[in-house]
This record gives sequence, structure tokens and C-alpha cells, in this order.
Amino acid sequence: MHIIVAQGYRRLLFCLGLFLTLVACESGSSSNPGSDSTVSSVRVDKQSTKLPAGVTQQLSVQAVFSDGTASDVTRQVKWAVEPLGIVDIDGQGRLLAKEVGTVNITATFVDTTSDSIAIEVSDATITGLALTPKVHHMTVNATNHHVAAALFSDESAHDVTLSPHTQYHVS
Repeated sequence: MHIIVAQGYRRLLFCLGLFLTLVACESGSSSNPGSDSTVSSVRVDKQSTKLPAGVTQQLSVQAVFSDGTASDVTRQVKWAVEPLGIVDIDGQGRLLAKEVGTVNITATFVDTTSDSIAIEVSDATITGLALTPKVHHMTVNATNHHVAAALFSDESAHDVTLSPHTQYHVS
């Protein structure tokens, strides 16, 4: 009798936990902060409107709701890029400039689409690299965070720290 009751409680607790998890996931899947609130506008934020080919840039998307609140919905939007092939945008909003040209980008969240932003991809070439901060020595097992900036022929500088094309060698 005690074993059956204990198993029954375990099943009940498991089902209750599963139910609460599903409810939490369902309520967390909507970025709409108020139950009666609707999406008023969607805005794409960018760091630069001109990028050399091979450079990445993080885009972010803010949804503004009818109750005045705003939420980052970058990972929940559908991206539209015209023309195709000049840039790629992944599910986290990271844009990779691939080919020379100009693209128009919009993001759609729920049924609301952002204004179009234009990104120009240039054929500028790297003329130098800057690594900051400059550290001349470190202790064993120490860590230090650096930022790598590429300097380009069009006199622009872009963070290439996390670029898939950046390689680091320590000597």
C-alpha cells in the first residue's frame, strides 16, 4: 500500500511539474509583456551602414508594444534580405557581409515588419590590425580579454574579435 501511494505521489508530482513547465514555456514564448498588449512597431538596430566584405555585425531588433514597453526580439524575427547573396543573417541576428553591393533588410515579428535598413558591402581591404589592450606580460594561467580591430582601406575600423576569419596565435 505504501509503495503504491508513494508511486502515485511521484506520478502526481511529475505531472504537476510537467504541467507547470509547459505553462511557463508557453508564457515565456511570447515577448508580449502585457496580455492585452499588441505590437506597435519593430525596429532594427545596427552598428554600421557600410561594411567591408568578410566582416560580421550584430543586428538587434526591438519590438515596442501598445502598452509602451519594449522587448528584444532579435532571435524571434523573420529576416528578409533583398537582393540575396550579398549578406547572410543567422538566427541570432549576426550579419556576415559576403559580396560587394547594397542590400535592404527588414525584420518581421508577429505580423509587424520593421522599416527597411540599407547596408552597403564594400571591397575595402585590411590595411592593419589593432589588438587592445596591449599586454606585454601575463602570469601563468591568467586570462585577459582582448578586442581585435581591423583597419580598412576606406579608413574604417571594425571589430573582428569574433569573426570566423580571425585566427589567434600565441608565442
